[in-house]
Amino acid sequence: MKRKLLKTRGKETATVAQPAAAGSAIDASPKGQGQWTVRTAGSDTITVLEFPPPDVLAEAARREVNRKALDEYSEAISVLRDEKGFSFREIAEWLTENGVEADYNAVYRVYTKGMSDDEEHDVALREAEEERDEVPR
Repeated sequence: MKRKLLKTRGKETATVAQPAAAGSAIDASPKGQGQWTVRTAGSDTITVLEFPPPDVLAEAARREVNRKALDEYSEAISVLRDEKGFSFREIAEWLTENGVEADYNAVYRVYTKGMSDDEEHDVALREAEEERDEVPR
């Protein structure tokens, strides 16, 4: 199947896709709606102007970090939040520094898992207040 491509190497030119050469890597993360990128062994980068094949996205999904693993650190998250007063961003940074890939949204979800809506609302208000207080004026 032929695809229209935009090949970049200093300047942009239109070209037609050939099967990926040996040594090429596919970056399955979308670069914008309807785009994905193929990087060859050299300095050429090819941006495909359509959606990636399903098998490419399936492989990218397999390489994705298992976010459920963060649930295993709920006790550490609670200690840092409740006993040490860390913000969710600070907890995410602390976990990342200690070898656990995390972002503050994932930390927030683990912390509030199992809470009632009212409790979760109180946590969100407290976090917003803390972030507002942290911004230099």
